[in-house]
Amino acid sequence: VAGDGSGRNIPGSAGRPEIAAVAIVGRPNVGKSTLFNRLVGDDRSVVHDVAGTTRDAIDTLVETEEGPVRFIDTAGLRRKSRIGSGSEYYSLVRSLSAIDRADVALLLVDAVEGVTHQEQRLAERVDAAGSPIVIVLNKWDACSTERRLAVAAEVEDRLAFLDYAPVLRMSALSGFGVQRLLPTLRTAIDAYHQRIPTGQLNEAVKAAQSSHPSPTARILYAVQGAIDPPTITLFASGRLHSSYLRYLEHFLRERFALGPTPLKLRVRLRGKQS
Repeated sequence: VAGDGSGRNIPGSAGRPEIAAVAIVGRPNVGKSTLFNRLVGDDRSVVHDVAGTTRDAIDTLVETEEGPVRFIDTAGLRRKSRIGSGSEYYSLVRSLSAIDRADVALLLVDAVEGVTHQEQRLAERVDAAGSPIVIVLNKWDACSTERRLAVAAEVEDRLAFLDYAPVLRMSALSGFGVQRLLPTLRTAIDAYHQRIPTGQLNEAVKAAQSSHPSPTARILYAVQGAIDPPTITLFASGRLHSSYLRYLEHFLRERFALGPTPLKLRVRLRGKQS
């Protein structure tokens, strides 16, 4: 598998197909092991184990209907770990390490217990890493109607900065809703690698400004300088308010169907970076 030393993959490197690296993260007892085993199905699906970057980390390469997927640091997912003192701390440490090596993260939330501070912290780390994230509300079938409404409101409130992320409702134990997970992952990964042609990008920026001009400056030119995630540099006549950048991000996300991937906008002021 081609990579850059960080555990992430370089698309198309050395002419080999990319294998997505997926991290399943969350608090203890939210169902990470159950979901992993549900996705693997049986031992015949496991192509081989790959040594991770830490001493006891084991990655698992799995053949799926959406192509091969590498699940990161599955040592703790393939065996039931005993819950003891400090287990929550070490679970968090392993999740943070896995996020740094992942192309995309699955954030598992126990829908019965809701979104806690630890989910917020993990989500912030994924967002800072620039990786796509899929929010999974596990144990959905164990929730009452009132609880389902409550946890949906918690996601909207406490994970508001991930408004681009898809939210899947499922039960890893029964298999309810799990069939939607791999196609959602593939959509997120494709968006993560997406490159927008410069001409189309500038047409979209022009349309955005015509519909809703910035009160402080005009964008003269735009270019996508990077992928993983898509990163766009805006050459502007002056400073752009954060609210206008949020408007532009949503406009571009909808225009190019960027879906569940972060989108980074950088502003340069006539030769000076802002």
